[in-house]
Amino acid sequence: MKRAFAIAGATLLAVAVAAIAFGPHLIQRYAESKVDQALARMRVQTTSVVNRGAVTVDLSNRALTIRDLGIESAGREQRIGVASLTIVRPREAGRLLTAERVIFEDVTVKSAGETITVPRIEIDNYSGPERGLTATPGIGRNARTQADLIHMVSLERAVAPVVLVTGDDTALRRTLRNVAINRVAKGLVESATVDGVALQVPYISPEQSPETSSMTVSAGPLVYQGVDLPTLWRFYAGDGAGDRQPFLKSGVVANVQSVTTLRPGGEIRASWRRLTVDGVTVRPLGFPVTTFDPFATKLRVGEAVTPAEVRQQLLFGADGLRAIAFDRVAIEGAKLEIAREDELRRSLDVASAEIGPYAEGRLGAVKAQGVDYRAGDLIRLSLKSAALSGFDATGLLGYADRIGRDEALLTMRPTAVDVVRYAPRLSGAEATGLAFSGPAGGMTAAAVRVEANAPAEEVPQHVAFTLDDLDAHPAPGSWGAKTLSQMRLGALTGGLSFALTLDPTKKTLSLNRFDYRFEQLGSLTATGEMSSVDPLLAVATGADFVDKFSAIELGMFKLTFADDGAVETILRRTADAARTPVELYREEVARDAQEQIFRLFGPPAENSAESAARFIRDPRRVEVVVTPRGTSPTLLNLIRAFDLGPAGIAQVIDLSVLYKR
Repeated sequence: MKRAFAIAGATLLAVAVAAIAFGPHLIQRYAESKVDQALARMRVQTTSVVNRGAVTVDLSNRALTIRDLGIESAGREQRIGVASLTIVRPREAGRLLTAERVIFEDVTVKSAGETITVPRIEIDNYSGPERGLTATPGIGRNARTQADLIHMVSLERAVAPVVLVTGDDTALRRTLRNVAINRVAKGLVESATVDGVALQVPYISPEQSPETSSMTVSAGPLVYQGVDLPTLWRFYAGDGAGDRQPFLKSGVVANVQSVTTLRPGGEIRASWRRLTVDGVTVRPLGFPVTTFDPFATKLRVGEAVTPAEVRQQLLFGADGLRAIAFDRVAIEGAKLEIAREDELRRSLDVASAEIGPYAEGRLGAVKAQGVDYRAGDLIRLSLKSAALSGFDATGLLGYADRIGRDEALLTMRPTAVDVVRYAPRLSGAEATGLAFSGPAGGMTAAAVRVEANAPAEEVPQHVAFTLDDLDAHPAPGSWGAKTLSQMRLGALTGGLSFALTLDPTKKTLSLNRFDYRFEQLGSLTATGEMSSVDPLLAVATGADFVDKFSAIELGMFKLTFADDGAVETILRRTADAARTPVELYREEVARDAQEQIFRLFGPPAENSAESAARFIRDPRRVEVVVTPRGTSPTLLNLIRAFDLGPAGIAQVIDLSVLYKR
């Protein structure tokens, strides 16, 4: 019995000695085999070339370290190098790897003409595939594989003190400081922050840009909420498959400062206090992002690009504008300053601005508050508020597609039909609190409004313009001041509005409203109509324009004028020029007008002639109705009649005048 115990004791001692002597080696071999299995799976699943250096195990901290890890994509578009990858407390949970902490040292990613360098990355509570640790946005089919992969990744936090991005063919450097990603669940980032971003282009060659010498940009902090990484990864797929998906819930970029130096001297400074982006959705691009790289390289080195390359970039650009949509982009405290040698310093300040929503080439609205533009001390333009609504560029994107597909020649001038069909549309514009001052004087206006109803692929069918409370003050000694002085006015105060409607089916153009009103001058209102108006007249040229213009037929026009001093001013000026007393001159003009109207238009115009004379003698209010003569009176005939004087005009139109006190 004692012998048996002695043998058992000796055996246990031998096993213990063997474990102490050979245990670390066995664990090392086991760890290497698990790493090699993971790398083998990565090679099979991604067809990438994967290599590693030494594998070490820290038993006390339950940590595994892989050195000199290298991954090269199958098409060699991307190469990833990691000097050291440490996984603390790793374990397998089904097909996923979980780890309490993952540490990357000296990471280098080379792709698409740039190199990304990250000295250190720390990840807490990682859960996902082994390949998820090195999943970066791919290109083409690989992008969708990477997107599916990143969808399986979750983590508590990831931080990188510095991220450096350097252009391979340029001196462009982008530096990100203190990047932090918080709580990722199935590829969805709850929040991410960047303390600061710096962009530097220390020198731009004259061949690349004859005007710009260098550029620096800084910003920070940057805060993002709700970033969907799988959606972003699919954005790079280049197959255009699928609909837009949410990518970014919100993002804030604060304290942006930009300085661009100019040749031969001067600089451009731009800044804003806060930029906010909400509700960004994207769909996969129809072309790989690398499509732009050869084109950009040619532009940088000054090499000529081919028409085929230009067409390709038009397709790429139009597709990119359709692939992205957003709810709102807002900016606060924006400022732009331009200083060039031997030129006035120009500046633009915007207290706040907002655009959105945007999708498929359609922009809902653009709004701005507190806009102030200055050119030295000579010119200043300020707006209390400004707004544009209903901007639609879908037609322009469609025309870019036609050129890209070689259905329209790149150098061919668009036809009139093309201009109508593809031109961008704007449904309205408004500015309030307008103030302008310059060498010729100054002016203010309460509001300026433009409204348009312009359906896609149609000419504008309704256009309206309004100018409220204009107050113009010409500078002393200027042409405007002399003109107002002759009219016995110190300033021009009043407003103007009009509205036009085109019926493309009936080919009628109606003047719905014309309202001109200025203090100490008077007010004029008018309505009227013309027929046989071809909708393409506005964009026609040459013989086509002549044919369409010649076909326009006159309709009835009605004008009402209420005098507030204009008639008196004109009579006094002409009387002074004729060196005749005003009242005597007035009576001569009244009698002459009465005789001329009666002579030209005959007995039916007797009352009209008398009304015209009464208005000249006592200017109050007069109503004039112009009616075309003949079966098909044209606008061109009326224009030609002006060369023949009053007698010629009387052959084209009938005139009715009604005097009202």
